Amino acid sequence: MSRDIIDLFVTNFISKSKRERSLFELTKKRAAFTNKLNHQLLELFEVSQLIRLDSSDQGFVAAQLKASSKTPCYIISNDALDDTIIEFDTAFEKLVGNGLGFCIVPMHGNVIYTEGEQIFGSSVRYISIRQGV
Repeated sequence: MSRDIIDLFVTNFISKSKRERSLFELTKKRAAFTNKLNHQLLELFEVSQLIRLDSSDQGFVAAQLKASSKTPCYIISNDALDDTIIEFDTAFEKLVGNGLGFCIVPMHGNVIYTEGEQIFGSSVRYISIRQGV
């Protein structure tokens, strides 16, 4: 099942020029992709779809994602939650503020939440909304 989610994620959110490589990395060399979430976040995603967020308030982010506390989400991260499907609340509480890059992908597949690595101050946070939604 995660291959279907990965395919949708790459097609909907990754920059066209990075899709083939990203799909390969997510399925064969996962650490190569998750490390890019730390250092090359803006190079991976379709930048025109990224919306920078100033708030990491859980309720605000959930509303932006159209996610409830129990919404199942696919996780792409630099930790043990990588390549798992867990509820939004659990994902948010464990990932936000841990200092590493990650993506929370609600299973409806229309929007994602991503943070880059925390270097100075707070992490840079974005949502990305699939075009045409």
